[in-house]
Amino acid sequence: MNQIDFSSKSSDETNSNYYCYSIFLFVNPTSGGNKASIFTKAGMEMFKISDPVSASVYIYDIRDGTKGNKPGFLKVKKIIEKSDGSMPVYIIAAGGDGTVMWCVNELEATGINFEYVVIGVIPFGTGNDFSRALNWTTILDNPFDNGLARFRSMIQGWIKAEISEHDIWTITATVDDYGSFYKIDSYSRKKKVVNINNNNTEYNNDQYKDNEININNTLNFDIPKTSNIAKKLTFHMSNYFSVGIESRIGIGFDINRTKNASLNKFRYGIEGIKSTLKRTTAVCDLIDKCTVVVDNNETNNDTNNLANNPNKEKIIFVTDKRKKYSKNICSCINSSIDNISANQEIEEFPLTPLSSIIVEDSPPILLPCTSLIFINIPSFASGNDIWKYCKGNCGIKYKWKSKEIESMLISKQKMGDGMIECISFPSAVSIGLEMAVKGNGRRIFQGKGPIKLYFRQKNSHSTCRKVYFQVDGEYVIAYYPLYFEICYKRKIRVLLGNLGKSSSTLNIFKH
Repeated sequence: MNQIDFSSKSSDETNSNYYCYSIFLFVNPTSGGNKASIFTKAGMEMFKISDPVSASVYIYDIRDGTKGNKPGFLKVKKIIEKSDGSMPVYIIAAGGDGTVMWCVNELEATGINFEYVVIGVIPFGTGNDFSRALNWTTILDNPFDNGLARFRSMIQGWIKAEISEHDIWTITATVDDYGSFYKIDSYSRKKKVVNINNNNTEYNNDQYKDNEININNTLNFDIPKTSNIAKKLTFHMSNYFSVGIESRIGIGFDINRTKNASLNKFRYGIEGIKSTLKRTTAVCDLIDKCTVVVDNNETNNDTNNLANNPNKEKIIFVTDKRKKYSKNICSCINSSIDNISANQEIEEFPLTPLSSIIVEDSPPILLPCTSLIFINIPSFASGNDIWKYCKGNCGIKYKWKSKEIESMLISKQKMGDGMIECISFPSAVSIGLEMAVKGNGRRIFQGKGPIKLYFRQKNSHSTCRKVYFQVDGEYVIAYYPLYFEICYKRKIRVLLGNLGKSSSTLNIFKH
């Protein structure tokens, strides 16, 4: 490893209050059209500084090594084991939002205790919703010029930054025995079936490289149960999970993605127009119901006396299988919500194999929509705070407006609170308008999980054949899905920037 010492000897090093910070940069050189490679091209793998603080800085290409055995993360683990735990190790992801989650996954795979690390980000690329939510928004030029003056300012910004908690969730997607998953391969830009990789169904982009299939011409409905085709995928989610037309747009975008950020934004707009003109099945015609598991504390006072069973699923919403809605669903954006008639019948749902479902007299009904978004941060599609601006807009019909719904319609979103928010959009047009005219979304739910999204099956009025979905900008097609499940996983500690200070926003770097 190339080591350079930029520090100067100081009497402070003999002081009992002296501390040397450990800062690790994990770089994805391909991010931002290869702009992030500026950190690895310099050839400085490790250096020390004493100004503005005493710090040892390590720079690693995050691609080097195998999962759970990458040299950079093994070094982090070694330093933590030797330290007294009084100060955290700084983990800085240089890349897009996916690089941040890559770091989180590698920390877990290496067996590193998350209590001893804090995670920051140097954003590269187009979307960067995670870095926007944390107020780290500026892309950097060369940080090694002028005797590391710029890099020193970056370090000062990280050390002075506020530390906050952030929730990580697990998304599990399950399809039927004759179902499958497809994704756009990052190398060939073609659709490929997702296979089980070494009996591990956790999402791994590398598993698509050697398994190219034309999804438009090939789909085997008689796949044996011993087939290598994955029936269940697990994702770790930091930002958001969504089902609907925005994910269909994302699939088209992935096929035509370029290394130019401006061209990518233009391409995304083109794909949005194409998807708007195409016929896309509304989400409310794909989903059967959405439920949340309630525990003993929530059911102690329930009129159904469910306290003895901790595995009850309470309905968040159902879909009306009988009523036909107008094609012009954009008119529903800010319209008033009509209450369900007392005589209106709701189709009963069978009990699930694992746990029974709490069925109210008239459970809420999902209003017509083309996208359903579960969001964990105040930033979606390059910086839109969709939960904040749809305050008061309700995406479900109800017979009685409960205190829970009233609270949900006015509540604020907070990172690290252990809760997730759910929003619907009535059309692709309404999502596009959100960039300029805020408040087109409609609130559906705010709370803790586990949450289950059930899809319509063969015995229902409309079988769900194909669903487009995304997890943190990773777009996937699910054929014949059974259900998606959202479960809380863990908390991590992250660095918050301050838009009012150059040391935090890193706006001292000029292009």
